[in-house]
Amino acid sequence: VDVIDASMQVPVIVDFWADRCAPCKRQVPVLEEVGRLLIGRVKVGRINVYRNPEVTRRYGVKGVPHLMVVKEGQVVLELVGDHEFEQLWKHLEGIGL
Repeated sequence: VDVIDASMQVPVIVDFWADRCAPCKRQVPVLEEVGRLLIGRVKVGRINVYRNPEVTRRYGVKGVPHLMVVKEGQVVLELVGDHEFEQLWKHLEGIGL
């Protein structure tokens, strides 16, 4: 949960996911690649919606996978569903990452 903290020095990509979610599993290698390419410029965190229902409710997550990009404590991008690398990369470029 500290990945959504306003004191973070770099933007954070938060992946809300669930154990039995096939699209969530497909999203993992995409996020790993993004993390490798943006090392030092972003952090990537994952939140299991079943183990963290309070956080999930607080951020209005209703389906998974649900990605949020948080800068200085503010959600600047939300994406629902799994995304191919190229799609996700374009969204991230669009917000200046």
